[in-house]
Amino acid sequence: GVVEQFRGQMEAAQEYYERAGRIAQETANSRLTALVEQNLATLATVRGDYEAALDHNRNALAMFRGLGEQLSSARAMNNIGTLHADMGEHGHAELSFRGAHTLAERFGDAGLAVKVQTNRADLALRKQDYDKALEFCDVVFREYTRLGSESGLSETYKLYGMLYRETGNSALAKTHLTLALKLAQTCGDRLLEAESERERALLHMQEGRNREALSAL
Repeated sequence: GVVEQFRGQMEAAQEYYERAGRIAQETANSRLTALVEQNLATLATVRGDYEAALDHNRNALAMFRGLGEQLSSARAMNNIGTLHADMGEHGHAELSFRGAHTLAERFGDAGLAVKVQTNRADLALRKQDYDKALEFCDVVFREYTRLGSESGLSETYKLYGMLYRETGNSALAKTHLTLALKLAQTCGDRLLEAESERERALLHMQEGRNREALSAL
């Protein structure tokens, strides 16, 4: 199912996941059932069916909690928070992120903790709470630097660039989005590279440089 998903064959992936889920349920394998629910949630998210994705993630969360798997629960809560953010349900998103971050810190997963804080920075930007967004960006920048994560720093530079663009500092926005793009290229993260180009295009459009915006797009 995972292979088919990465090949872009979503219908085939769905079929494999559903078959795996049925076998997991028949053999009373709760952990595998929960993992399949997460896979189905990912497929639903790709398709833009956020309600179905929420249902699958909530099912996974309930199972992980029943198994006492706290970090898996935190990952599911982070996914739920991201979906709520995409749906514009900011209050629900913040509650999910807060719970996920608490668990990640309590059980010592620094990578997950900073990933959640990165999502909270993005949420603050969506809410136009720029002071809070800057606070989260500074936190994740320090943590990704400590962890030596190039992809994490690229994501952070992208967020800084978005923040400076939205607050009218075009020079700093350009500098940070360029850094985000170069780091994404260095670590081979094609999706992050594309996201950085998109944000650069928005900056160019904001400044009336349509030719550059078209090139970035």
